Amino acid sequence: MLKRFLIAFVLVCAALPVWATNYYLKPSGSGTQDGLSWTNAKAFSMANLSRSNSDVNYISGGSYSANSFDKAESGSSYVYIKKCYDGQGVCDQVGGWAGANQGQATWSSLYFYSSYWDIDGLTGGGPGNWEGSSPTFGIKVVNSGSDYNVKFQSNADYVTVSHAEITQSSVTSGVHKANIYAHDSSGPSDYIKFSYCWVHIANNPQIHFGYGDNWTIEYTKMGDNYAVPSSIHSEIISALGNDNLTIRYSYFYKYRSSGGIYAINGVCTSCSGDYCTVSDWKIYGNIFERNGGWGAVLIKAEDDASNEQASEDWKIYNNTFVDPDNPNAGETYITGSVCSGKPSLIYNNLGYGTAQDDYISAGLNTSGYNSFVGKENGLDDATDNIITVNPFTNYNSGDTGDYTLSSEMAGSGASISNESVNGLLHEYDKDMLGNTRGGDGTWDRGAFEYGSGSTPTNTITGVTIGNLQTTEELISWNRSDGLR
Repeated sequence: MLKRFLIAFVLVCAALPVWATNYYLKPSGSGTQDGLSWTNAKAFSMANLSRSNSDVNYISGGSYSANSFDKAESGSSYVYIKKCYDGQGVCDQVGGWAGANQGQATWSSLYFYSSYWDIDGLTGGGPGNWEGSSPTFGIKVVNSGSDYNVKFQSNADYVTVSHAEITQSSVTSGVHKANIYAHDSSGPSDYIKFSYCWVHIANNPQIHFGYGDNWTIEYTKMGDNYAVPSSIHSEIISALGNDNLTIRYSYFYKYRSSGGIYAINGVCTSCSGDYCTVSDWKIYGNIFERNGGWGAVLIKAEDDASNEQASEDWKIYNNTFVDPDNPNAGETYITGSVCSGKPSLIYNNLGYGTAQDDYISAGLNTSGYNSFVGKENGLDDATDNIITVNPFTNYNSGDTGDYTLSSEMAGSGASISNESVNGLLHEYDKDMLGNTRGGDGTWDRGAFEYGSGSTPTNTITGVTIGNLQTTEELISWNRSDGLR
């Protein structure tokens, strides 16, 4: 009996997870600064951060001046930084939290010089709380526009920023910096993610990046661009030579200049130079809403003879385009060019608003099952349709519309299979609210599935159950909110 007990005890102990060490940091530190409580919090600095896949660095509110994220790498170990808040359940139970600054953690800029960072405000952002009204964003990055808010230096890879507001406090003529910048051909930044953020107010593109691959923008609101003077580019996203870009479940609004998402400023002609192509983009489940003045194109790869960025194998699925302003006859809302015969696939989109020309460029894309309200120049495919009623729950002229569907739309969209690319799962059959597309028999067009589609299942991934001969089994999992 004792032998069996010892064996079971050893097996249970072997299955136990390695417990993380939680460290607590404030802008200036306090007490003994051993970092094991808020009472004795460490001062925030690169030297005081733990780089370990099992540790978490919790931070309080306050103004942080250390903005050069250059802590030396250690293999693929991350630095996890999480903003504590009341009700979080772990960090707010530690001694001294009541006396800590419980407001936002703010920076004037974040510059990444090394790789493997995960910075998470934990609250704010996403559908229903795009602008972080309640709860607020845990992290805010703001400056006057004279500097980039977030910049990636050479070869700063594997960086995630979540639940953060990234903005400029003012717009000055001739002063133009993107909110997020990564444009280093000698050492591009790969595997970058912005999730549940609000990126807004810029006298330039919100994101200006080149050469880096495998970027993801998700559950993020982005817009309110300016162009002062008018010669300044102020697209939402300006890209050069970027492959495997994913833009999903996000909300783009008030964009000016040449358009919304724009692959431009190529350095090649006729597909014959470096970074001539922008391939394998996946843009799905998003809202694009009115551009605020001029420049009609929504999604474009520049096809000018002297400035070419060829789009190859883009997948543009189930987006909603609302009131794309089109002052110039002959504009096409979704356009591109191809080098190797890999056209983009454009399906299940919903366009609302008058167009003076086509929504989708002919001959360069394979499209179908798209719906349009107010389109003037006919259909691009026999599976497309024109609807004559406002399909939205609450359409209005501001950026506060409710673009869920008020009823089942006429004509089902095409059923699209999910796929996993470079470790990222693309669930084309889900909308931004988690509803399953086609669950009621109709795969609706546009960003939202009507109603609930079918009830989404909340799953826990990565479950491990030991094969133990005991009356209780140990279950461990990774939480979706990033807590450990």
